[in-house]
Amino acid sequence: MKKVIGFALAIIILAVGTMFFCNALYGLLSLIFQRASIYQYKQFVYDYKPTIRGYCAKYLVMAVFTPNSYVQKRINRAPFIVNRLLALIFVIWFWILGFTTGMIYNI
Repeated sequence: MKKVIGFALAIIILAVGTMFFCNALYGLLSLIFQRASIYQYKQFVYDYKPTIRGYCAKYLVMAVFTPNSYVQKRINRAPFIVNRLLALIFVIWFWILGFTTGMIYNI
């Protein structure tokens, strides 16, 4: 039983770490292609096909990219210079958060 619990915890920690890393990479791409990333998120979440693959893609995108998408939507309203500065601060914050989480668990 301890092996199963340990394995489950390892999978959960790895999944959370991967989500931080994917979101940080998506945020980095959002610095360059901000409107395209917002459009892509909307397309995956709202315009999905009612198939198993469509539902799977929808829920994976919602789990991984939702924080970045909402922040990018809010930042998009700001003037260009402030927009890019806030987006850069957000990406740096996500990278720091991911690395500190990794250091805690020695991943």
